[in-house]
Amino acid sequence: MASLSSNKKSNAVSSDQQSNAVSSDQQSNAVSSDQQSNTVSSHLKLIIVTDVTGSMGNTLIAILQANLAFMIQMSLVFNQSNESNIRFATIGDYDAGSQNSKEGGLIIQPPNQGLTETLEFVRKTHILGNGGGPAEAYKTAINAVLRLLQEGVESDGRIPVLILICDDIPHGLNKDGLPIHFDTEGVIEHKTLQSKGMITDWNQLCEAVKSAGIHVITIITGNHSKCRKVWQQIGSTIIIHRNTPEIIEKSLFSLFYSLIGQPIAKQYQECPSFTFSDDITALTSIDLTSALKRANPDSVIRAFETLLERGAPDDALRITSNPIMGKFWRLVCGMYKYVEDSIYAQRCEQIMGKFSAAKSRLSADKQEIINTWLEMSNRDNDAIRYIIAKSLVSGISTSNLKLPETFVSSIDQKSLLALGREGKYKELCDIILHLYITTECCELPQDKNADINFVPMNIDSDSAFFGLIANLIAPGLMFSRNDSLMLAILALNNQYLNSRAYSYLHANVGKWIKWTRDENGKQQFPQFWSLNFMVLLTLVPDELLTTEELQFRNKYLSYAKIIRNHKSVISVVTPLVINTMRIGRTWKHQCKDCTQKRCFTLFPGSSDTCIMCIIAPNFPGDKDLSNTAKLCEKDDSMTNWVQCSSCTVNYAVICTHRLNVKPKCNGCRSGTPLPFVECRSCLHKYVSLDSSAQRALNCALLSESNPSKRAAIQSAIDADEFICPRCVDSPGSMIHEKEVTIEKLINDNPTLQQMIPVTDYNILMDNSMKLWLRVLHCKESKSAVAPNILTMNGYKVHDPEQVSQLAVTQLLEHSGFEICSTCVSEQPVHQLTASCGECHVRMCETCITSWYGQTKRGHIVQHSHCTCPFCKGIPKYNAIRRLDLYQVRNLRPTKRNAGIVCEWRPDTMYGLCMTCCYLKPALARECARNDIPDITNFVCQDCHASSLLGAAQSVDSIEIKTCPVCTIQVYKDGGCNHITCRCGVHWCWTCCSATNSNGELFDDESIYDHLVQCGGIFA
Repeated sequence: MASLSSNKKSNAVSSDQQSNAVSSDQQSNAVSSDQQSNTVSSHLKLIIVTDVTGSMGNTLIAILQANLAFMIQMSLVFNQSNESNIRFATIGDYDAGSQNSKEGGLIIQPPNQGLTETLEFVRKTHILGNGGGPAEAYKTAINAVLRLLQEGVESDGRIPVLILICDDIPHGLNKDGLPIHFDTEGVIEHKTLQSKGMITDWNQLCEAVKSAGIHVITIITGNHSKCRKVWQQIGSTIIIHRNTPEIIEKSLFSLFYSLIGQPIAKQYQECPSFTFSDDITALTSIDLTSALKRANPDSVIRAFETLLERGAPDDALRITSNPIMGKFWRLVCGMYKYVEDSIYAQRCEQIMGKFSAAKSRLSADKQEIINTWLEMSNRDNDAIRYIIAKSLVSGISTSNLKLPETFVSSIDQKSLLALGREGKYKELCDIILHLYITTECCELPQDKNADINFVPMNIDSDSAFFGLIANLIAPGLMFSRNDSLMLAILALNNQYLNSRAYSYLHANVGKWIKWTRDENGKQQFPQFWSLNFMVLLTLVPDELLTTEELQFRNKYLSYAKIIRNHKSVISVVTPLVINTMRIGRTWKHQCKDCTQKRCFTLFPGSSDTCIMCIIAPNFPGDKDLSNTAKLCEKDDSMTNWVQCSSCTVNYAVICTHRLNVKPKCNGCRSGTPLPFVECRSCLHKYVSLDSSAQRALNCALLSESNPSKRAAIQSAIDADEFICPRCVDSPGSMIHEKEVTIEKLINDNPTLQQMIPVTDYNILMDNSMKLWLRVLHCKESKSAVAPNILTMNGYKVHDPEQVSQLAVTQLLEHSGFEICSTCVSEQPVHQLTASCGECHVRMCETCITSWYGQTKRGHIVQHSHCTCPFCKGIPKYNAIRRLDLYQVRNLRPTKRNAGIVCEWRPDTMYGLCMTCCYLKPALARECARNDIPDITNFVCQDCHASSLLGAAQSVDSIEIKTCPVCTIQVYKDGGCNHITCRCGVHWCWTCCSATNSNGELFDDESIYDHLVQCGGIFA
């Protein structure tokens, strides 16, 4: 407890002297110049006693939050961190509900504790008793403080100030301070104090406190009219009208400013939310300029580390709203910005990072308050003049760096400060490009507020030299140390600055780039983790980076390139996808039962009986199978080919009139896959029951007279392989070359991931994670051998090893940029899409929108903007799904429009109807005189003539359908026919289908192409 006491002799002030310790016109001279030079003698020792009884309620939380910031400010001003200038205590009462009730709930912070321990004591404070009684044990608290001073343990010359925060009066008094009968707890307190030889009489206690030189200020948060007169007998009072953390904190700061003789105290005391008594005057005088100069950097940084430790948004606002804390905050920024190779740079930047994080969680209006404050606080006119003045010879500089008078920059101070953090190096480079050296004599202007438009070349500090370049753009501003080093990188190729930039970077190798994270895994210095910064580092010679920095930069850029190239395209060759029945060449064999010649896919192995005749007895009532001899085909070398929509196997169909659904082979229908062979040329699959295809191939060799065709057949037989009739007759006609993204290829073939030299490929491509996190998580790996099989939408890809190698090479080495065929500008590959989905031309998103976006509902529409600008085909809906054009219902033949599309007569202008979304004639082109009229609400004649049905429908008319996958019932109350079920499946409302012709589930893009073919996107 001794640390709370003060030297009684040096601090004793008579009651007359106390009220006039410093007269109003002498506040600035309350302490002599000799005393001001002594950093200890004029300090205050604050003892803050807080009532923690139940009646304080939520007010206690507000008090504790305010005490935290108040204590930190005290440590800053008095430059003490090892031993705090504040000691805390709490007081309850002598009721059974209070902790330490035998001592009136009194708990005093242990002596000789520093800032950290004091904060811990405050944080653990909580409500101790029930409270709500007529009075509390305040006499116990005041006696305890008095006893500390009477013991005379402390004699460091600090002035003792007792701040008592309460909401009631002491036991045994009425509102006028006159004695009354004790309540139950008051009787206990009276006996306890007597047993310890302490003062029980209120008047005697007040006199003893004054005689001991203790200045008492009571902050009253409760019944003001009841309490104020009592507390004025012992000292000064502050009445709190609103018990919020902000108001209580403001009252404490206002009190502090008053006690140390700061002019801003008067401004703070005008707050209507609290009232100061007139007798609160200065007890000491603090020169803040001197305090800043003698501030211990470690103590200042530690104070702000403590304040921002919680990361609470109000902590950021607290710094900017408090003038004294604001001054010390600027000191932190200054240490970070201007001290070259500062040992405090990392800690300062961490503090500023926490400040920014706390600020980001504030409301927009509060963030604007902070931004305005920051803009003002970054003005370093005095520092700039001081740095330049040191470099002048006889007040003149003869070699200076300047910007042309004609140079106009659109960058304001706020933007200039954010250039380095946001990676806008183009703007920084533009500044460097315009700098020049002049030998004209320059001197500092006499007016200290005037702009300085030169940077002396002989400034010793490289950090200050490059930092001062900001002052040429935004007067009063200097670049931070990190920003100045980024500027030095851009200056490496500048004739005037290259040698100095090199030496500056060389002196800081391994000292400024911080790829570190805090205990929660968050970036401590975000500006170093951006992709733009990694690109900037490619301009740095290898010797100016550490080995670790080089490795991480290269890894980061390599992974970023893989991600960027994920959307690039390569050409692949696959079997031709045929969704409808087609007539094509085949090899036939005559059935010995029905005498008809049938395709080899309809014979089981070496059997001479076709499958139609074999299964006929099993279907006695089937009209077609009752007489298989009548099931004939006109051409002995042709048949009706179809592809199974599930397994993609090719087979012949005889009864074509029964093919009313998507083709599906008998194996897929029964769940038992049919045997098949694969064409060596096109890779198509053909049904081959018991090697019937090989038998047909041997027979074809015997009957084929064309030498080249015989050679193709013979080569397949010799290799024990199969070649289909179409590839024999017309090589290349059964394959299709198309462009696919590497992303799609890898999704269809996960084994390709093993060829990419990175672990956790899926995480690297996870766009929900930030890039820097993905780079950290993934590691390099050895690439595996290329897979010998690749598929695309269920079809095999030709030359899989070559395609695999091409895909990997493209990922690792492609620039990540391609040329848009419309604006002829280089664009990232992920921003390029197929112009229509039919041709291979790719356009950027801007050009796609600009071209197709000219078709708008209710407007006149031009034919050209409804077609691809290159191949003039109708665009697929994936290319235009976000535009009005995708809503047009008669752009291409569909079931909904019965194949009737817009006629596009040359003598007519067409509009897109607001109501039905059909392209309909709007007016004769002759009437428009070749000008496109400005129509914005076009409605066709049919919609005008139709009467609109009521919006409301009866319950009986509600249509409910079932999801084809999870079978949940769905009710559609509007919108398009694309249904996204809660099971994740995309399906068509019109036909209730969830799969395409290949049996694949629709995704959120391919569903739209189906909707167009199945009645339209909208109902």
